[in-house]
Amino acid sequence: MFDAPTNRISPASIAPVVSSQFDLLVVGYGSLLHGDDGVGPWIADLVERLEWPGVRCRALTQLTPDLASDLAQAKAVVFVDASIRVSAGHVQVGSLDPGAPETVDSHRCTPKTLLFLARELFGHAPRGWMISVGASVFELGQPISPAVAHTQDTVLREVKVLLDWASDED
Repeated sequence: MFDAPTNRISPASIAPVVSSQFDLLVVGYGSLLHGDDGVGPWIADLVERLEWPGVRCRALTQLTPDLASDLAQAKAVVFVDASIRVSAGHVQVGSLDPGAPETVDSHRCTPKTLLFLARELFGHAPRGWMISVGASVFELGQPISPAVAHTQDTVLREVKVLLDWASDED
């Protein structure tokens, strides 16, 4: 027979120790199979190929709670995603604060929820930003549109600015 423990263990007490902090985590998310929706992973892959010191990249189809441990190791994180709220071919950058989730789904979550989970579970939430790329083509099997492809230099420049900021923070 199994006896239930009498004292509770907090998530922070069992969380791995954050030992190797780096400057910037770039998280690009979206589906490469759906046209402009793939801009996030595409940009994350481009940044990774640039091999900027202090940068780690994740190209993902969707955000999941397990990513919180990666966030907890970063000084700053920038999320890159397609948006229908921004005009196609335009780029919008905004800061993010940790936001308590209404619910946590084991298969997906928002950038604010990930920042919240990093803080609550690992004791550190990095400074967060969202780079939204205006998109209009989401059909299955379509490539990234020319309008979104032309944002490449602008998005990379914004990521570099955020990297420089994170590198100077100490």
